Amino acid sequence: MKKLFLLSFLLLLFIGCTSTSNDISSVHSDNMSLLSDIIEQHDEVMKKMSTINSLENDLSNKEVIDSNIDLAIQNLKESNMSMMNFMKNFSDQFPYDSYPMNKKVEDKNLDFYKDINEKLNLKKDKILKIGKQFEESIAKAEELI
Repeated sequence: MKKLFLLSFLLLLFIGCTSTSNDISSVHSDNMSLLSDIIEQHDEVMKKMSTINSLENDLSNKEVIDSNIDLAIQNLKESNMSMMNFMKNFSDQFPYDSYPMNKKVEDKNLDFYKDINEKLNLKKDKILKIGKQFEESIAKAEELI
């Protein structure tokens, strides 16, 4: 009976450890996917930075005084600042040599990976909003040129 109990205990312990390991692998995989999505969206927004700067210069050089132009310039500047702030905050929160940026599974518990997952989801939402902000400010500025 003791052997059966011990064998059952060891089996449950093994299953529990395997389950946690599988959960960590799953969340880690999701984290890597989120990170990839964030970087991809970041790169797409960065391609529009020169357009933002060019439109801001074009509108600033217009000789017409118009509140719509002033508002468009302000929106372009805010878009630019949003991206700069995003990049600063992202690199502060996720340094290049730490998880998830180093892409290495670390000896941490499942809660650590879930916490990173929540933070990455927030960052993904933020960069998507910035992408929309860029599109809207560019469209409004182009209408005025």
